[in-house]
Amino acid sequence: MPDRDSAGQPPAGGRLAHLGRAARRPLRFATVGVLNTAIDMSLFALLHLGAGVGLLAANTLSYSAGVTNSFFCNKYWTFRETQRHGRLSRQLPLFVGLNLIGLGLSNATIWALAPLMPAMAAKLAAVGATFVWNYWSSRRFVYTPDLRNFSARSSAS
Repeated sequence: MPDRDSAGQPPAGGRLAHLGRAARRPLRFATVGVLNTAIDMSLFALLHLGAGVGLLAANTLSYSAGVTNSFFCNKYWTFRETQRHGRLSRQLPLFVGLNLIGLGLSNATIWALAPLMPAMAAKLAAVGATFVWNYWSSRRFVYTPDLRNFSARSSAS
């Protein structure tokens, strides 16, 4: 099967396969998110409820553990189609910086809600509050296609 048709477009099957991969990304991100949430919530409960670590300190530690898992699972599974040339030295600092914003959102949510509800409920609300930010910022800034490679492929067609 040719890589491109006479108009320089990928064959119809290639376009459909690309659409299928793109549609799966949010599902993969959510699957990784479930694993990250399990790590985050479990460690939060262990630290805060089990060991008596303060609310925001426990959240910062547990969020960081989930974020570490998130980076590698999303890099090598969720967004792997865009990672052939993704550079760890560029992606990791961006990911950490953007997730520090997510951590701020998470801590602010817990701080605001913990006086009104049990700590685990406030933590769960924080997970929901950070999901959209984390997906959007990861997709937009961290796990992007290598644009230099894209333009070289486009001009070669």
